[in-house]
Amino acid sequence: MNTPNAIPNSKPASQWFLRILGLLIAAGVLIRIVLALIHPLTFPDSLDYLHLAHSIERGAPYRVTGMYAKRLPGYPIFMAGVLMTDGGHEMGILIWQALISGGLIYLAWRLGRQVDPLVGLLSAALVAIDPLLIGFSASYLSETIFTAAFLLTLLFYIQCCEQKNNWWRIGVFAILFVVDIYIRAEIALCIFPLLIYFTFAAGRKDCRQRAVKSLVVLAIIIAGLMPWWVRNWELFHSNFFRFSTLEGISLYESVYHGATGGPRQSRIKWPTYMKKLNESERDDRWTSMAFAAIRKHPWRVGRLAFIKLGRTWSPWLHAKGFRNPAVNVLLTFWYLVQYLFAIVGLWHLWLHRRNTLLAVTLIPILYLTAMHALFLGSVRYRVPLIPLLCFLAAIGVRQLYSAMMAGRLRPAARRE
Repeated sequence: MNTPNAIPNSKPASQWFLRILGLLIAAGVLIRIVLALIHPLTFPDSLDYLHLAHSIERGAPYRVTGMYAKRLPGYPIFMAGVLMTDGGHEMGILIWQALISGGLIYLAWRLGRQVDPLVGLLSAALVAIDPLLIGFSASYLSETIFTAAFLLTLLFYIQCCEQKNNWWRIGVFAILFVVDIYIRAEIALCIFPLLIYFTFAAGRKDCRQRAVKSLVVLAIIIAGLMPWWVRNWELFHSNFFRFSTLEGISLYESVYHGATGGPRQSRIKWPTYMKKLNESERDDRWTSMAFAAIRKHPWRVGRLAFIKLGRTWSPWLHAKGFRNPAVNVLLTFWYLVQYLFAIVGLWHLWLHRRNTLLAVTLIPILYLTAMHALFLGSVRYRVPLIPLLCFLAAIGVRQLYSAMMAGRLRPAARRE
């Protein structure tokens, strides 16, 4: 008698899975294209990105709102590339993001296959219909391409952890992580817990060799980021390892006396002397003021951290203009169910000691959660983690299916 957990591996079964995957990718891309054509979304950050993209397209200086290092160039370069090949039509950016989302569905399938084919298909299905992934694909924001790039990076990371002769994979992983940072600098420090796990996961036998590979990864990342750091040093001659000049005020608005856990930059009163400083000096000053606020009121900052966690992991939307009651009810149901099954999936990985898959899911989730407990909290910042949550939820659904099948088979076994 077949066990309830058995997944057929025959050629017809594999072809069936691939057909379903193809349909999921096609449906996911179509939904995203339709949303982009009907209701493209523009946010305040979108205006900066579009301005920088057009500047790159025209060969103008890389500058927005008078600032030379406000935004990292990863997403604007992608946008500019689309504009150059599509006659300057901004809608082409959203169409390409819809296609990249199709690639994200495929990557979710690849991640799920690490468990079994059914989990792969369920992961792809959940990513294909996830409301936030669909919505942000139709916006001029970096979430879509960052989420796809980061998931691809994690898939190479899994291979690095599980295969010995993997020097070329180590190089690809490092290069992909550089791309991730150029899109969203907040992920930069995540490399350290990932490399710590990679170094020590195999035990003492391979620890020394893996430590050398970790150093190679860091060297490649530093070399990849060097052009941006040198460019900013030549502009400002301060803080060589600066990613952007937006970090200081972003941290300050997250912890100062008027902070609420949400966006507050428009309500911050600038000291008179601040307007006379250049953007680098302003960034350093905002950072200094932010750490002073943290030292002066640590308990208030701790209380704000819980508020930000709530905003980041909220199943409903907080932003003004997106608080439609019907939409929020549907989102709440979808994400609470997703969270429930994700916990089951996480517990399954823990019980079966799938340590690498645990690391690939937990390290980014805990890292980005901690980052946005310090900086601003928003549903938007959870988007890169959604494919990982879908993967965990797919495992949870798979376990429910297995339990149901086992329950059906037991009475039959008794009758026999």
